[in-house]
Amino acid sequence: MQYEHVFSVSSAEAQPLTQIDLAASGFLERQHLQEWLLANPQILGPDVLVVTSEFDRWQNAGGDARRDRLDILGIDSGGQLIVAELKRDSASSDVDLQALKYAALVSRFSDDTLIEAHQRFLASRGEAPSEDEARTRLEHHTDGPLDAESWTQPKIVLVANSYPDTVTNTVAWLSEAGLDIVLLRYQMYATVGDPLLVVSQIYPVPDADEFLLAPRREEVQQAKEKTRAR
Repeated sequence: MQYEHVFSVSSAEAQPLTQIDLAASGFLERQHLQEWLLANPQILGPDVLVVTSEFDRWQNAGGDARRDRLDILGIDSGGQLIVAELKRDSASSDVDLQALKYAALVSRFSDDTLIEAHQRFLASRGEAPSEDEARTRLEHHTDGPLDAESWTQPKIVLVANSYPDTVTNTVAWLSEAGLDIVLLRYQMYATVGDPLLVVSQIYPVPDADEFLLAPRREEVQQAKEKTRAR
């Protein structure tokens, strides 16, 4: 399905741009797509600060390492953690399960774990902050002390060019059950110069209730609250 139509305009003419695949264009998931999001974390939500990326320092109760890799972990100005799972071109059929696993893991983070992760991330980007400096950056962003209790319900953001219907169905069900989960779709277009990248939120539909008159908006909000309560 084509979600948007993008044109190159000149005077009275509008020429449609051709969609291109990242893989066919030589762009990679980690070296390119992930770096674009790290440089522009506002794509993942308003006021998002990147805490870390490529995080794989998990351990089980016995101390054995688990090398599952979390693509991007962010935190918004309200203190909610953001778990982002990226896929080059089409998403796999288990991308939702991967993201849920990471959300469950980071929901158990302590202050020290988050600070250490941020400190290591900054070091990997050429900085050398102390533990106190990493803490200060996080607390300055959240405008207050870190609160691990607010991390029990991370927001999940999936980023891909397309999604299997099994994933979209699962995401809709999880959202209706009260989980904060977002589907972002990106598409690249060929131009005369550098390619054009477009990123759109396809679920939930942004501000859909703004199309409704006030009484109807109130009904929608009440229905959402009842769903969360159930």
